[in-house]
Amino acid sequence: MAGDVRAASMTARAFVEDYLLWTRGQRAPSRIAGASGDVRRELVALRLRPSRGTRRGRPQITELRTDLTSPTAGRATARVIDRVLGAQYTLRLDLARGTDGWEVTDVSA
Repeated sequence: MAGDVRAASMTARAFVEDYLLWTRGQRAPSRIAGASGDVRRELVALRLRPSRGTRRGRPQITELRTDLTSPTAGRATARVIDRVLGAQYTLRLDLARGTDGWEVTDVSA
């Protein structure tokens, strides 16, 4: 089970890092690691247009916690600090394990 938590956590971290780049206009939804097809489609539909000032920011993950709710499902919580916006926030991820490994099936702030 520890290996499963580690693998889910690695997927969650990679997703959050790429998701944060997406929020800055620096990553296409199709290139976000660990995102399910549904999550990618939802992000494409948002048509995000960050301002120039926002694009320069580099939010940082200050904490990541991953918990498995079953052998094939889990949740992750990432705390993020954004010095450009002067904000701290939490991202919540739903994770599912499929045939190709763990993927993020939902993200909310």
